Amino acid sequence: MKTIALLCYQNFQILDLTGPMEVFHQLNTLDKPTYRIKVISEPGGLVTASNGLQVATQKWSSLRDCHTLVVIGGVGIEHAVSNKNFLRFIQRHTSRVERMVSVCSGSLALAAAGSLSGKSATSHWRYIARLSELDTSIRIEPDAIYIEDGKVFTSAGVTAGMDLALALVERDSSRQAAMKIARNLVMAYRRDGGQSQYSEKLRAQQCDDDVLSDVCLYIQDNLQRDLRVEVLARRCAMSSRNFSRKFTRIMKCSPGQYVEQRRIERAKDLLNNKSIALKALVEQCGYQNLDVFRRAFYRNVGVSAAAYQKRFGPGATLQQDLGVER
Repeated sequence: MKTIALLCYQNFQILDLTGPMEVFHQLNTLDKPTYRIKVISEPGGLVTASNGLQVATQKWSSLRDCHTLVVIGGVGIEHAVSNKNFLRFIQRHTSRVERMVSVCSGSLALAAAGSLSGKSATSHWRYIARLSELDTSIRIEPDAIYIEDGKVFTSAGVTAGMDLALALVERDSSRQAAMKIARNLVMAYRRDGGQSQYSEKLRAQQCDDDVLSDVCLYIQDNLQRDLRVEVLARRCAMSSRNFSRKFTRIMKCSPGQYVEQRRIERAKDLLNNKSIALKALVEQCGYQNLDVFRRAFYRNVGVSAAAYQKRFGPGATLQQDLGVER
């Protein structure tokens, strides 16, 4: 059996723990016993989550063998990474375990311990900037649900930990077992899209200006339509000049830049998750011209769409004329 140790601290996020833990437990009960699951902390005993729930843990000094170490995220992570013993524990086990995993802001602990140096990683969208501050050598993938680089796995916010746990279950057992667990937990076997599709909609909904909030949501849901500034301004009953000025001031980018960013995010989602014909991809993203799409994608992502899909896609190859690496 594989020992999975989930590392906690005061004010951890309870779903970061219980979400992946339940996925692992499901494999033990629905398929065959595969994991020995342990919840650990430095002192052992009861550890309090950020919502006040207390969880019984074992002392980390009692951990004798460990296949996978999972570092849980939460609002207490900054205090945890200031603890030298906490970082030393992660450093020691980075070289010992078969897999080092972080959920949400748990990636900050891996970064502070040096476990992510020179590696690709992701985190909750709120912690991306902080992750970069801790180790500038990390190749950050801000839109990914989860990232694998060697034996280190990082995941985005909260429920993304369950997505990653499901992927690990598939690796340790079978695709059929992972699909059975996904059905039982009423979750996607493989989630479509990246975390930006959720964070951007939330960003639009939380905008203090109701008019701009509505137009941002309209853009997100109508990328195939005409989204020129004058069209959006008419929806807001404003002149193009006033609309552009207000939008740029509040959203910190121009309307044109916002539309382009949302369209490129849609393109990345399609490339990540589907085998799609070139013409359909361009049309679904709201582009009428292949060359315009190609330039916009490279400008925003830094590689061609073909190169992006080769790295992150499901294995299918786009038509050759989509573009080449420049």
